[in-house]
Amino acid sequence: MRIWCGRAFRLAFVVSLLLTWSIPRAAASRDGSEAGGSGYGHAAGDTSAQTGTETTYVWTRLASLETPGAPPPRFRRTVTWDTVNNRLLVFGGYSEGVYHNDLWEFSEANGWRELERTRPLGNPVPRSGHGAVWDAQANAMLLFGGVGPTGMRNDLVQYGSGGSWLGLSEQAVPGAPGTACS
Repeated sequence: MRIWCGRAFRLAFVVSLLLTWSIPRAAASRDGSEAGGSGYGHAAGDTSAQTGTETTYVWTRLASLETPGAPPPRFRRTVTWDTVNNRLLVFGGYSEGVYHNDLWEFSEANGWRELERTRPLGNPVPRSGHGAVWDAQANAMLLFGGVGPTGMRNDLVQYGSGGSWLGLSEQAVPGAPGTACS
């Protein structure tokens, strides 16, 4: 499991997690589940990995805000594990009055880097509170909804293997809530 959370300040804090899913019965890579995003009202920015067995879990810090090239901390962003390319993708979020639409990649081999905006208009509309999943068959991240500077979003966009964004639907599900979705 890859987690992008932690702290944007120097005080330490404790995060308690109640794991409510069962342990997989077959081998699998990390699944992109996430926790955290803020601590005591501050946006988070540490990157950690969790590995373990049915009885023991171990957290390992992979990167922090001091890591060169790390994205700025933010709230209500999505974190998705790309099972095909073995990397973590972080999109959007909100911090200091600004909605973000940047896409960041983290790999243990190469660290952090911001991915190029290769859509005719760049990345999708800035947003926070959206949902994202990795579609291994399509080798793509699907992004839905959220809220941005102009209000709630209800669109569906795809970030593909070629590094480009594709709008799949401006109104993906009529009447569906577009924020705090997963």
